[in-house]
Amino acid sequence: MENNLQPQQKVTKHEIILTKNTGGGKKGLKVILIVVGALAALLLIFGVFVWMQMTRMHNRDYCFVVAPEVAIVEKGEEGSFTQAGKAVYGEKFLLGEGSSKSGKKYMEIKGFSEGHALAENKRKEYFLLLDNDDDVTSEYHYDDYSNIFTSKETQNLPAYIKKGIVQYVWDKRSSESNSLMSIVFTQNPDRLRHVIAYGDFDTDGQDDDVGVVLESGDGGGSCYQLVLCYNDDTRKAYIAYQETLYCNVTISGFRKGALIFMDSETLVKAPNDGIIQLLPSTYHNNKYAILYAPASRAFEAFTQKPKSEIEADLYDEVDYYEEMHREEDAAPDHPEEEIDETDEVI
Repeated sequence: MENNLQPQQKVTKHEIILTKNTGGGKKGLKVILIVVGALAALLLIFGVFVWMQMTRMHNRDYCFVVAPEVAIVEKGEEGSFTQAGKAVYGEKFLLGEGSSKSGKKYMEIKGFSEGHALAENKRKEYFLLLDNDDDVTSEYHYDDYSNIFTSKETQNLPAYIKKGIVQYVWDKRSSESNSLMSIVFTQNPDRLRHVIAYGDFDTDGQDDDVGVVLESGDGGGSCYQLVLCYNDDTRKAYIAYQETLYCNVTISGFRKGALIFMDSETLVKAPNDGIIQLLPSTYHNNKYAILYAPASRAFEAFTQKPKSEIEADLYDEVDYYEEMHREEDAAPDHPEEEIDETDEVI
């Protein structure tokens, strides 16, 4: 009988090892893919982080000049500076690191606005010479400056006064929960001459204070009168007096010694600089002197009339209202009219 059984084949050691590693190879590939994916995710996160940092630096470093003008200085070999030019309101620069010296701030210029005459000389180091940080503002905040200071007269205001006005607008938006609130200077050139006044309103001996009248940008008829004074310690402007009115207001400055009424019967010499506020002629009392009053140690508004006339006006108002009430009390009661029931009542 023929034997059909095949002899059992021998399996070599190498084949046994290869067979065992076949399942392990799939697991190893899976681990490699997980590691590669994790590295890719980390690289993506790192890239996003770097992009955010670069964006923050971009927003911080690009600045606009908001002072009427600032000097551009060139750095010499031994650290000395010589004036090389100037930058005017609205010019844009890419700024680097800053340093202070003798009360001034030097901001390194990394890039000039397009077409600037000094932009071609790339071998020299140039700096903006600033009186303080308010001489420049970020690209983000410049929108508010460009909306408020649209004329040569307003652009020539000191940078610290501009910053004080912009801060006032920000505070008004916040207090009234209206991020779109618009407060601007008048666009009327004739009126613009009568809404800015300069003087030494805080009596510190420096003509570095400014009175302004702003108005609602939406045509609502509101006017905002401010007196902004410069603080030598903080090197910032602060609002020393503010008033909201609902009519067209004009102002003009007067000097110490000018003749005004200060709750007095006769004209007296003003103890310091101040502002004349003029309301429309339809107002009974339409002229006021606004100034720092030494007696109260605060800004006050004084009606520009003798004290006796002011008191007489008050008595006249009291008499007027009392007469109105007497007429109302004396008026006879009207009997109710009988209704003809044949008529239709609507």
